[in-house]
Amino acid sequence: MASFIPIIISLVLAILYVAIASSGIRIYNACGEIKDSKKWQNMHALLANTLIIAMVIPGVLLTQFLSSGNIAGAMVILYGLMGLVGSSVAYSIAKESKCESKSNASEKNFLMLAVAGSLFVLLGGGAFMAMSRRDQ
Repeated sequence: MASFIPIIISLVLAILYVAIASSGIRIYNACGEIKDSKKWQNMHALLANTLIIAMVIPGVLLTQFLSSGNIAGAMVILYGLMGLVGSSVAYSIAKESKCESKSNASEKNFLMLAVAGSLFVLLGGGAFMAMSRRDQ
């Protein structure tokens, strides 16, 4: 069961990242005023592509588990980076003056909390990798 834990952690992080990216994508789609901007088109593409990555990683980990590999720390760091970038982008879209009316305060608060949480996940992944190397 112990080696199944990274898959569960990855699945939980994937679910959380889906909420983060979906929030930014929803605001972008609801805010027609920024759809002509190349900057926001690129940010939307970033959120959409990292959303796909987040959904694929648990499958990769399950495959790795079935083949008895160990890459959990790297996946946690990857989720931390994606969460940090994704929540920052989603928050930027929510705070854009043309779109501020399309997002609510609780959504903005969630995205600010997601920035902090993603940083925590990133640092935790780094600590996990450092501890696992020390144990070898």
